[in-house]
Amino acid sequence: MATGLAASAAADLLCSGGYAIAHAGCTIFFHGVRRSGQEITVRVASNIAESLRRTNERYAIALPDKSVRRLGFRYAWMRGYFEEYRTRTSKPHSDLACFTGLISEKLSGGGMEVMARAQERTGRYEALVDHVMRTVARSRIFKNPKRTADTEAVIIKSIIDFEKSKNKDANWTYARKGLRQATNDFLLVREYLNNYDGDPLTRLCDNWGVHFLARAEVEELDAIEDEEERTAEMYKRVKPLVRPLWLFLVALCHCLQDEDCELTAADACWLGLIDEVIGGPSDLCPFRFFVENVPDPEPEATTAPPIPASISI
Repeated sequence: MATGLAASAAADLLCSGGYAIAHAGCTIFFHGVRRSGQEITVRVASNIAESLRRTNERYAIALPDKSVRRLGFRYAWMRGYFEEYRTRTSKPHSDLACFTGLISEKLSGGGMEVMARAQERTGRYEALVDHVMRTVARSRIFKNPKRTADTEAVIIKSIIDFEKSKNKDANWTYARKGLRQATNDFLLVREYLNNYDGDPLTRLCDNWGVHFLARAEVEELDAIEDEEERTAEMYKRVKPLVRPLWLFLVALCHCLQDEDCELTAADACWLGLIDEVIGGPSDLCPFRFFVENVPDPEPEATTAPPIPASISI
């Protein structure tokens, strides 16, 4: 629980908790890993830069595993408002764009800055992942590797091509900036592939999967008598919807480590970084309210309990 200021490591510890709570007046301040008190040489500077990059990367990858449940709940809670948002904005937004758009309307100035950076990074992630996935789908080596390095080589070659296609500046080179970006891209793609059917996404589907589907699709799932077959079909339908949300969360968590980010407690809750804000806005329904006010479904029921209509965003 945070009562005043949760900054630096305290912010990371707060958001890594099983159920994270902050008071309404709390400020949550994120920034990348810092180091001081060491004499700097070229070699030391290079080692420090690499160490800081890897540490930031580790935190940025670990936080989504903790927050995916929270963001999944927030997404499921707000999904019923997507069509209204599309009508109001007169644009054919994707589900993820509707979700981030609705959240953006609730954020403070600091939260909006983080959201804008996360959305920009998400767009790049989506393009990168799409490029790599199309490449590996055509690769016989990737499908039948003799060792891990074979699959990594396919991914790296695809990333090298992607960076070249996206950087048209005559002065751009791999030596100056490209290799560093390619390394970051490789770590991202590897994490994406590891989680493509991994435990975090599977748990998200188990907890909130049917809330990602239209009512007609839920009824079709209910009509499948065999439980294993029903679950497999649910995963087949929900995971393509979950993966863009996962990429956004990864982008968001990287943004929190890249620059100084000052968020209000409400910002952090809307973004899925914490679970509850004591004394916060009435429309910021905590997960605890859902658990305490909605009865458990029947053991054999596929349809998840409805989100209470008494709370609106």
